[in-house]
Amino acid sequence: MPAFCFLIFFHNLALQNSVPFSLKKFCIPISGRIYSHFSKSLQKGGLFINRNPNRQVYDRAFKRIFSLSDTAITNLINGLFGRDFPPESHTSRPNGDFIRLDLKGRYSDVFITIAGQHTFHLEAQTSADRLIPPRAFEYGFHYAMSTQTEADSLLFPEPMVIYFTQAKTMPDESPLHISFSGQGKGFTYRIKNFLYLAHSPKELNRKKLAALIPFQVLRFRELLKAKAPAKGSQRKTATPCMGSSCKPTFSPEEFSRLQDEIRHDIIGTIETSLQMGYLTPDDAKQLYELAGFLDEHLRSELSMKLEGASEYMKPLLPGALELPNDKYRFRIDELEKENARYADENAKYADEITRYADEILKLQKRVAELEAKHGKN
Repeated sequence: MPAFCFLIFFHNLALQNSVPFSLKKFCIPISGRIYSHFSKSLQKGGLFINRNPNRQVYDRAFKRIFSLSDTAITNLINGLFGRDFPPESHTSRPNGDFIRLDLKGRYSDVFITIAGQHTFHLEAQTSADRLIPPRAFEYGFHYAMSTQTEADSLLFPEPMVIYFTQAKTMPDESPLHISFSGQGKGFTYRIKNFLYLAHSPKELNRKKLAALIPFQVLRFRELLKAKAPAKGSQRKTATPCMGSSCKPTFSPEEFSRLQDEIRHDIIGTIETSLQMGYLTPDDAKQLYELAGFLDEHLRSELSMKLEGASEYMKPLLPGALELPNDKYRFRIDELEKENARYADENAKYADEITRYADEILKLQKRVAELEAKHGKN
């Protein structure tokens, strides 16, 4: 089996009552065939994972959550930006691919438009980057140009960077000071920062941010980074920490406890959000799959870097399963819409049939009256 695989709750996990009854219907066991099929079919916006830099994995996983329902995405935007859009608001994802004048493509993270009027720009990061403010401004400028409706006006989307890493210090906003020669003091462009791991699962749930819960598995990453010996940390006479000498200093009990805690947080948050209507049943299933996928990738990544990591790292969500192909979800949605259309047509025809039946009854009654009258004569 390839190094990258997808996980979802297995049926025996549900039978052990680790998953509430209402979620057992999401525990779908399927075959182990996986990578070659999805490497071609899910490249565009799906969970295709490139074997290239690991940061692409988290970037693609982040983009994947915006394939959830309008309800989940609207709640996510409300929680992140402090807005109050109705949960049933329509969401759309405008094109984020832009071509610069030098013909070099620039790819933004995510633009989300709510109710066709308010646009937000989100970027995910696993490390601090001083170039984020000018990059966010560049993406915002490209978007404003592509959607310009008035020749003398540009409307930028509201930006935010979500950091999936621990940071000792991080301001609530990152400024970019923009000055125009001869036009005064200029303007300060501000990008909001959201430190994901600084928020507890309870707080994420309170803010209706369940769409981000799969990234709880990154707490493993932070633990291993904190416990692993730093390269070159040994005495000068010793061999620097490389390869097999980089063994983490945590105990199996500590790691197992953290795994159980994160598993409980993921299950609990998704279950609660589902009950509260913050997610749809299909959202919940996809978030389980995404959490399992990130867990599998993280274990694969860290076990190659740190000797001893694989000794303690068991699957977060037991049961290796193939991720259902998105095209089936889309096809099901199309069929449901088609069935609804047929139902509407059938209802219309039923009304016509009823009307014709009433007319026939009236005609039959009239014929009977005429026959009776004729018989008397």
